[in-house]
Amino acid sequence: MKSVVDHREERAWEERIISLYSLSVDSLISGAALGAYSLIRDKIRDKRVLFLIGPGNNGADGLEIASLFLKDKGEFSLFYLSDKGNSENLKRREALNRYTVKNIDTKNYDVIIDAFFGFSYREESNELLDDVIKKVNKSSSYKIALDMPSLMRMEVNETIVFSNYKTALFTPSMRYLSGEMSLVNPGFPINEIEKAGDVALLEDKDYIKEEIPLTGYKKSRGHIAILGGSDSYIGAPILAARAVFHSGGGLVSVVASEDVLLKVIACSPSVIGKRVEEVNFSEYDSILIGPGWGVGDKKLLIRAVESGKPIVVDADGLKLLKGIYLNKRGVITPHLGEYRTLCSLFNLNSNTSNVDILTNSLRELSNIIGASIVLKTSTVWIFHNNKLYIYDGINPSLGVAGSGDALAGIIASLLARNVEAAPLKGVLIHQRAGRVAHQKFGYYSSEELIKEIRI
Repeated sequence: MKSVVDHREERAWEERIISLYSLSVDSLISGAALGAYSLIRDKIRDKRVLFLIGPGNNGADGLEIASLFLKDKGEFSLFYLSDKGNSENLKRREALNRYTVKNIDTKNYDVIIDAFFGFSYREESNELLDDVIKKVNKSSSYKIALDMPSLMRMEVNETIVFSNYKTALFTPSMRYLSGEMSLVNPGFPINEIEKAGDVALLEDKDYIKEEIPLTGYKKSRGHIAILGGSDSYIGAPILAARAVFHSGGGLVSVVASEDVLLKVIACSPSVIGKRVEEVNFSEYDSILIGPGWGVGDKKLLIRAVESGKPIVVDADGLKLLKGIYLNKRGVITPHLGEYRTLCSLFNLNSNTSNVDILTNSLRELSNIIGASIVLKTSTVWIFHNNKLYIYDGINPSLGVAGSGDALAGIIASLLARNVEAAPLKGVLIHQRAGRVAHQKFGYYSSEELIKEIRI
């Protein structure tokens, strides 16, 4: 895992580390520029480059990169947002004055480098800045942001992040603005970077393969109950059940009306059918509630919760959660629309575009319903054991009908075996399956996705 910090805490963190280790701001700017330039050198070689220079250290980073590009005999121009600047910024302008342009015509450039504002950006703008951002966003040039896209409004192809990843970069509805992201350490001690933030960025290497014991058999691998399915949505519990099996579960019972069960078992003979009136939740190791459930059954949901078994609530089950507490043994898996509905249900701010509001609502909702939350977006936000985790997936192919049912099934399967940090591992397994399926098929169905689940 990598550490992620709140962008507003970054300045205080940098100032503390600079003071603690007697670091030079000048050398840090040089280190940031050198690291960034090594990443983009081949992309801007022999290209016409426009540097957008702000008044602070982010602008100084851009100027330092321009100086390195000049040594490589690169062709570039500098556009200053303001005549003002801090000392590190102004001293770097002197040798580059002749490259200044007063107006921007983006058609004249192959590459645009956004060095207006980094982590210290403020929600401020002016007519000039608005105009530049509009021109750049409409441009077909290749765009690179230093640290963060300015005001989180500039849309770029890639972002070179300095020192620490910032939560604002992963805000679900704005993640696309940053493009591909790379991390550069300007010269801070590695041990300080590793513990800088309270948020963790999940990486694929964080998944540790689960070995099934040689003595394992179907009952020891977990018996999972799935409450779901309706006349209109027979496929959802079937997909969830298949995902349970592919992620190690030994037994699956679908709990539904007799009409639904007949159709489910006809399509998936390995599933056990259990009529609603016959179900005894004490028989199961975990319970998944909601896939294709339609209007659902709140009384049945309450019975499942009262059993004390680990529970995953997804899809149609989410709308029945008001007044229910999952005893900290539950996981809910909403997509963005479902999450906004849940926030409204519990009178929480449902704005998922604001990183502070989103972080607070995740914490509050988790406490209210006593569950971990897996928020399914292009970047998956997971609130588990009072800590926020982010998985930066960016795999649009996973946005297919049944993908969420598969994820819920995976997590339920892991919970049934008491796998530690089941929501985190479930997301890693699901994302890896999506990546492999995309490599094989391009776009795919959830049936094909499930076949790529590996534990």
